[in-house]
Amino acid sequence: MILLTSERLITVWMPFKCKELCSRRRIVIAWTVISLLLFGANIHFFFTVDLQVIVPEGGNITDAYVTCFLHNQFVSFFFGAFYWIDGMLGTFIPFAVVFFGNCTIIFKILASKRLRDVAAKDDKGSRKVKHFSRVNFYYVGPYILLSYFIALLVYIPRTKN
Repeated sequence: MILLTSERLITVWMPFKCKELCSRRRIVIAWTVISLLLFGANIHFFFTVDLQVIVPEGGNITDAYVTCFLHNQFVSFFFGAFYWIDGMLGTFIPFAVVFFGNCTIIFKILASKRLRDVAAKDDKGSRKVKHFSRVNFYYVGPYILLSYFIALLVYIPRTKN
């Protein structure tokens, strides 16, 4: 979502530089940087978490199941520092980039619409177009902005009770 929003932001604000700034090479570099950042933030799971076979009391081996457990020496890191690292990388930073990116895109579209309205004469054909674009914006604009608030509320890290 961050790359998509960035590409749309560049397309709206710098349309003549879009082809240069959003080249395949630069997109691959951005994907690689984001992937390495997320991989680096989650690499600790290979040595902080282990699998454990649990056999219920009074049950036989066929009732056993495998679960993940956190090593005791990493509990404070996991529920302390990693809680905020994961929250920032997975929720807050993407939310901020996407939300403010979409706000600036909407601002630019509205400013462009105002300039078109000033430049155009009011005739019967332009009123239909204005009404159509206004209706689309009133439905799509709030959806774009509110969907990220809802995603933020859903994905906010929870504290351990």
